[in-house]
Amino acid sequence: MSATEVKGTPVQPSRPAVARRFFEGYIDVGGVRALTLIDTGTDTDMVSAGFAKVVGLKTFALEKPVGLQMACVGSRSRINFGARTGISIGKRLLVKDKYFDVVNLERYDVIMGLPFLWTAKAVLDFSGEGTLELYGVKFDLRDSEFAVPTVVRAIRDRIDYTASPAHVAHLIGPIPARLPPLREVNHSINFVEEKITYPVRRAKCPDALKPQLLAKIERYMDAGWWAPTVSQSAPPLLCIPK
Repeated sequence: MSATEVKGTPVQPSRPAVARRFFEGYIDVGGVRALTLIDTGTDTDMVSAGFAKVVGLKTFALEKPVGLQMACVGSRSRINFGARTGISIGKRLLVKDKYFDVVNLERYDVIMGLPFLWTAKAVLDFSGEGTLELYGVKFDLRDSEFAVPTVVRAIRDRIDYTASPAHVAHLIGPIPARLPPLREVNHSINFVEEKITYPVRRAKCPDALKPQLLAKIERYMDAGWWAPTVSQSAPPLLCIPK
């Protein structure tokens, strides 16, 4: 039974942004600052495929692809490439020839998992603003060479990722039966032969779709998008979605 099927139970408690802070910051990878997540639940160190391409990291195909299991059941990926490069945090920490799995990460450029954290003898301190200790060097999560700038965190914490139905009504509601505002015509359709005529062009539609077609024609005519007319020629219309 899913959570949505249980009636009379309380909703998920609201958690303020301060209670959902990540151990995240910036590490120089290949000489470029990379937004990095410190993840004690990941058994590999990963770099984004897009970041690796932009930075110009030399990637190589793995002799044997490795499976990557996500937190949800059925959510799997496969690691086919790896890369090696130097990493640093400001001028205080340097690791040469660090190995990364190249993965299609969504939000972060780099995820540092258990291999790096065990090697660096990492200590995660959740008191105060939080502190990350690597190789005996401490980095404050609020103000250090590793920390995400305060301005960036403040902007991100104010973002509401859940939109109310009223804010997206124009996107999820029915199509309004009126013409959109007239915009400047910035293109033209040129006929190869302007004098050619198509005296007969019968509309063809499968029987199963005819009710939808008739409903569409009626809706378009009521809205004024289409209008019946008589013409000597009926050229075919090619619709290209943009």
